[in-house]
Amino acid sequence: MSQTRASMLVLLLAAVLGCAVGPNYQRPDMAVPQQWAHADQPGLSAGVVAVLQWWQTLKDPMLDALIERAVHANLDLRMAATRVRESRALRRVAAADQFPTVTLSSAYSRNRLSANVTTTPRSIAPEYDLFQSGFDASWELDLFGRVRRTVEAASADLAATEDNRRDVLVTLLAEVTRNYVDVRGFQHWKRLLSGNRASPLVGIGHENSECSLSKAPASQEFGAKAPGSGFFRKEC
Repeated sequence: MSQTRASMLVLLLAAVLGCAVGPNYQRPDMAVPQQWAHADQPGLSAGVVAVLQWWQTLKDPMLDALIERAVHANLDLRMAATRVRESRALRRVAAADQFPTVTLSSAYSRNRLSANVTTTPRSIAPEYDLFQSGFDASWELDLFGRVRRTVEAASADLAATEDNRRDVLVTLLAEVTRNYVDVRGFQHWKRLLSGNRASPLVGIGHENSECSLSKAPASQEFGAKAPGSGFFRKEC
């Protein structure tokens, strides 16, 4: 009989352990290089550079204003931030199952008996107040790890949505800065071309004051084109 009881206890213990929800998460080992492939090039640093507002290194107030407007008005970034708030709320809901649940209820009603009822005892007044109250408490013991795994999954979803918001922000900042730099470059070339049309043989006057423009045949594919005069090329 004792051997039978021991066998039953072993089977019961195995069944309880088999109900546990999965093993603990183990982060996989990734073969990541210790340094950049071209870290030995001059001007590059292998360390971490803390540049949070990198576009301010250009020292352009108009670009700073455009970045601020884009961050506050971009709809994709707002949607990403809304998803982060949603994930935080879902995680709080999942974490709430770790604690007892308490429910309180109350009700009040004013009652009046009909005058046509003749079977009512005399001890009951025709009009009376009725008060009701209730209390309920429950707590699920997380013996098999269901609640714990649910919280871990919600935390992972929250981290994913936060990284997605940062990805949208980085893309937005890069696009605004790139487009702004392109516009500034086009404006610079427009000023250069306007000066070439006004005086095509005047020196450039930038880094080398001896550089000048000379006419080249129209078949050559470089330089700035002037109406009716082929192309111009820079000679230094």
